[in-house]
Amino acid sequence: MKQFAILFFLQFGILHAQDFQIRGKVLDKTDNQPLFGAIINLKNSNKIVASKEDGDFAFANLKPGIYNITVSSMGFETYEKTISLPLSKDSLTICNLKPAIEDMESVVVTATRSEKKLKDVPVLTQVILPEKLKEIGITTVGAALEHEVPGLDFNFAQNSNRPTITFQGMDAKYILILIDGERIAGEMNGSIDFTRFNLSNVDRIEVVRGAASALYGSNAIGGVINIITKSPGIPFQADAFVRYSKFNELSTGTSASFKGNSIASTTNLVYNSSDGYDLNPKAYPSSSWTQEPFKNGTVVQRIEFYPIRKLTLISNGGLYFNQLFNGRVLPSDQANSGVNGYIKVVYKFNDSSNIAVSYAIDNYSNYVVLINNNSIWRKTEYDYLKSAKIIGNFCFAKGVYTYGLEYDPEKLFSNRILGQTKTGSELNAFLQADYKITQHISAVGGLRATHQSTYGFNIVPKIALMAKLNQVTMRMSYGFGYRSPTLKDLYYYFDHFGMFTLYGNTNLKPEKCQYLGFSIDMNQNWISHSVNLYYNKVTNLISNKWIDTKTIQYVNDSSARIAGIDLMEKIMPFKNLIVGGGGSYVNAKNAISGKPLLDITPLSANVMASYSFLSFHEKTTVEIYGKYNGSRHYEPIDTIPLSDKPFNIWKINLTQHYKNIFSLTLGIDNVFNTVNSKSFDNISPGRRFFFAINFNLKKY
Repeated sequence: MKQFAILFFLQFGILHAQDFQIRGKVLDKTDNQPLFGAIINLKNSNKIVASKEDGDFAFANLKPGIYNITVSSMGFETYEKTISLPLSKDSLTICNLKPAIEDMESVVVTATRSEKKLKDVPVLTQVILPEKLKEIGITTVGAALEHEVPGLDFNFAQNSNRPTITFQGMDAKYILILIDGERIAGEMNGSIDFTRFNLSNVDRIEVVRGAASALYGSNAIGGVINIITKSPGIPFQADAFVRYSKFNELSTGTSASFKGNSIASTTNLVYNSSDGYDLNPKAYPSSSWTQEPFKNGTVVQRIEFYPIRKLTLISNGGLYFNQLFNGRVLPSDQANSGVNGYIKVVYKFNDSSNIAVSYAIDNYSNYVVLINNNSIWRKTEYDYLKSAKIIGNFCFAKGVYTYGLEYDPEKLFSNRILGQTKTGSELNAFLQADYKITQHISAVGGLRATHQSTYGFNIVPKIALMAKLNQVTMRMSYGFGYRSPTLKDLYYYFDHFGMFTLYGNTNLKPEKCQYLGFSIDMNQNWISHSVNLYYNKVTNLISNKWIDTKTIQYVNDSSARIAGIDLMEKIMPFKNLIVGGGGSYVNAKNAISGKPLLDITPLSANVMASYSFLSFHEKTTVEIYGKYNGSRHYEPIDTIPLSDKPFNIWKINLTQHYKNIFSLTLGIDNVFNTVNSKSFDNISPGRRFFFAINFNLKKY
């Protein structure tokens, strides 16, 4: 018996001292041709490789156990497989990938604040992948959103002359913009500064339609846009890009990352500049150009530590500057700067249960640059946000509980607020249950309680249902949203040369909404349909009201009713051709006066066609893209109506690839030279030719 025990433990020790391997081949399921450059992730070993030109891949030096493999490649559905080592024999693992317009197997986090496959998310969510967009010359987050999301539009704000956004009948202040789930400062003019975000540092953008305040708090009335930055995933990667077009419009950047067993790092640098242009050269001399000359840049550094298998420490920080040079002869320029970052500690109990503790800051400042005084930067405003939070996900038999506690203090300095410096804060707690009722039906219910330093207590619920039958998915959501009065709304003070004075109001209540949404979509490998219907009732709207002949004050004196429909469609009639598009119609009215809301385009649409083929044994892609915007009305000036006429703009690009390392794009922006010198919506200077070059080196 003793000899048997010794023999047993000897065999057990030899087995566990032995290293094993997993070999495989990645194939296109439609024609069994090998796929080059597919990413194979051995999830529970933290190892990543890429398939070779013959589709082969291998993982070596593996211990006995169960391993989960995921295989992903652009244009294909993510493939998953579980393998147990040791294998009964040294067999080759065949990974057949299905061509797909949308990768419904990819994982998203914004809709439920937990990792969930896109096909299983109960709230309609759209994912934008920057890699394919950079190859056709798109380098900014704003351009990516306009290109991909029907009903989302960037134009110039009527009063601040800076880019702003509208979506589902709501303007910028009702759309919550996040970076890695963290809030962004700088909403002093109603919209955040989108030039802060460069696409080269973005892994994906997740767009959630409708009210999401139960999970994300204030401002999430019309939707949430979460910009998720890149995390180091392979031993080494370096890339660089440059885009150049008319008016010396230059966008260039580079990044490098590495990942070891216990530490990983990503460094990203981007620089943009333009000589600007003016579509109204005969305007009054003090008027701004349509696009002022500018220079801006960002530096981002991310570091990750893995001290033990289940624990990750993340540090992410960035610097930003932007200077707008007045095209006309004026005594000063405008400038902005930003300093932001966060630290996060994540502990994973298993694939579905985790807890994360984080602390984030974002300080955004506005300046005037005194040209005649040694170009001194004089700070005129700053917005300083902090956020401390604990968020956890607990997996149970039929779902996931998500819970969190947040504290969000803010400090605002401006020469246009009473006392120049004001502070405020919010304390939030939320709970959500994601429950699978049956094999085909699931539900999500959530509740957030908020205590705001000015108006006190607020509570918002939300519920969403999803039913799946074969390839058809139906989603319905009902929830409350809110927007807390900003420090500017509460304490603003602006004396317009003694003609009138605009005051804030410390008695303001939060703006609130009730949102009802219903969507139905069908996703197959070659076709994707989506229809989204929504109704949004917004009350306690904050607007300007004349108190007397010389006094204007912010008050809660309005409400709105917004109803709309979004359509999205993509088809792949054969393997290398994708045709898609979408349309959006919104009826947004003031609920009291019945008049349409200003600065909203009721009807918009986009269409695209992309075809890829082989030339000289390398991939070549041609894309045609068109966008239509309907009429848009603005606030009258001296009773004179202002509006933009409908217009459409077309683009065409040709991209030549070389082995996933290099691509060259030649394109034409605004092919038909559509120009409107008096438009806020269409500020294009006309037809422009451009080129873009991308390099990407990877080591696995």
